[in-house]
Amino acid sequence: MRNIRKKLSSKALDIENLKEKYLNALEKAYEKEGQQKCFKTQFEKGKGKELNSKFWSPISSSRLAFELYSWIANFSQCKDIEFEFKLPGIISGKNESSPYMDVFIKTEKELWFIESKFTEEVKDDCLSSLLPQAYYKQLTQTGEEDLVSSFNEDTYYKTTTGKLAKKSMSIKNRFRGQDKVAKYFIPFVNDMMTAESLHNNNGNKWFDAKQETCHLFGIIMYIIENIEKLQKYGIDKIHLQNIYFCKHQEDSIHNSFTATFLSEAEKMVANILDEYNIRNIKFEFGTSTVQDLLKKYGKEQSYANVEKTMEQSILENFPGIEKYL
Repeated sequence: MRNIRKKLSSKALDIENLKEKYLNALEKAYEKEGQQKCFKTQFEKGKGKELNSKFWSPISSSRLAFELYSWIANFSQCKDIEFEFKLPGIISGKNESSPYMDVFIKTEKELWFIESKFTEEVKDDCLSSLLPQAYYKQLTQTGEEDLVSSFNEDTYYKTTTGKLAKKSMSIKNRFRGQDKVAKYFIPFVNDMMTAESLHNNNGNKWFDAKQETCHLFGIIMYIIENIEKLQKYGIDKIHLQNIYFCKHQEDSIHNSFTATFLSEAEKMVANILDEYNIRNIKFEFGTSTVQDLLKKYGKEQSYANVEKTMEQSILENFPGIEKYL
């Protein structure tokens, strides 16, 4: 993947022409659920501030995502669509650490939360080394493992700087008052950290286990905190879909840590929904590739360039990508 990054990054782009083309599409208003919306506003509010610079890169995953999914807004079957969709986050200290989904899509009966990858790569131990301890640790005031406190009792954790948090906070409060979620979520995290060390991720550099753990937390809380609305709308299936750019056969998820993570995540979410008596909504965690998406929907009209298909627009605006499709 580093080879692809290097080759595509070296391609020259007419940035001003690119900005004119995309900003016209980004600023175009669209209506969903009785509201006027704008993709540009969503990207501006996103955590990564994508429109500042990253969006205009030859290897921009956010711009590729815009090409891959924005056309869906034109269809009546799409009840809602947003980029950089903010999910409920874990509470640590005075802050809420909210994860963002690249794309959120609502249809008549289903919700899709999409993480869309291009050339990004992650460390083999990204879950163990990067997931904040607020998600799973209970420590004493001296920094030792607290094996006796309940989820309702205040305990400590180390911050991302490696220092012990100044103020203790119970798991229940960190988990937005949902200690029943922690009952399943924390064992899942610990099990996946063990699995990560055993599998060494088998080359799945595109799969960010730390990021997907945060996404899972956010989606679970989104379901619990919006259950009445979801049931009113008749939502019966919720998807977390990781769509990645595939170049090598070893990117397959079979017999890998990624496959284990997806399978165990589905079981964990199912147990949580059952704990909350939410039995009319099914959760699915899947993966697919950008290449598969283009084969299936590449002939749809591009939202960024209405005179071209989505595939034609991508080929034009991502020089060199044709070698990998």
